[in-house]
Amino acid sequence: MVNPRTVRLAPGIALSIDLDAEPSRAMLSLLRTGKAHLNRHALTILELCDGSRSRDRLIVDAMLHSAGALKAADVIDFLDAAESRGWIVEAEPTCEDEPFTDCT
Repeated sequence: MVNPRTVRLAPGIALSIDLDAEPSRAMLSLLRTGKAHLNRHALTILELCDGSRSRDRLIVDAMLHSAGALKAADVIDFLDAAESRGWIVEAEPTCEDEPFTDCT
């Protein structure tokens, strides 16, 4: 079986949530350019970019996590924009992502 490429935050990108802020506000920490404010849908999508999901699985999971508020086209558009901004990357899964894979 061929492993699909997975989606993860790009190197130097981290999510940070200010617990004192509104529940729907989060920050995306950008290594070189500072921070970007995120709405709750962007946060939902980016939290799923943990390297364990293919792009297709991420789209489905984002729709499920949003209880139908997000449509596939919205998630796809966001992922395309996030990738073009260098926030996320698609890569082959690593041994850390798939613990039962023989990486020797």
